Amino acid sequence: MPRFRKSRTITPPSWSASDTGPRVLIESCDFVKRDVLTQVLHRNGYSVRTCGGPEAMDAKCALVDRGECEGADGADVIVHSMRHSDERNREVLHELRAQHPDTPIVVEVPRPVVDQYPDDFERCRVVPQPMTSNALLEALDEVLAG
Repeated sequence: MPRFRKSRTITPPSWSASDTGPRVLIESCDFVKRDVLTQVLHRNGYSVRTCGGPEAMDAKCALVDRGECEGADGADVIVHSMRHSDERNREVLHELRAQHPDTPIVVEVPRPVVDQYPDDFERCRVVPQPMTSNALLEALDEVLAG
């Protein structure tokens, strides 16, 4: 099956002065997961923006081409919940770590993947799949506390 090249870059999530609470960027190709995590975080006082990442069907992720993401620029924490088997997702995680070394990244990934590719998760707070609301909130509290 031919792969169609996406010509339009994803419109990055933007932050505003009216955002209150820590700013969390959620990256997930699963829109249902993004919605549920957004609801959980809003109820707990976080400002949230979401992105489908490189697997978004309608556009390409600027980070895949080593571009910059404004959503990541304004985030206090990035939650990366992407399929690690997709090379584009690994590239985005690498770029996020390189471009935002001071921004904590929480990664949801199966534990065996972490054991198999430990270098991919350096400087990341790993939450094993399946990630629960409590596990996510605990990870965010931990990384924001420094």
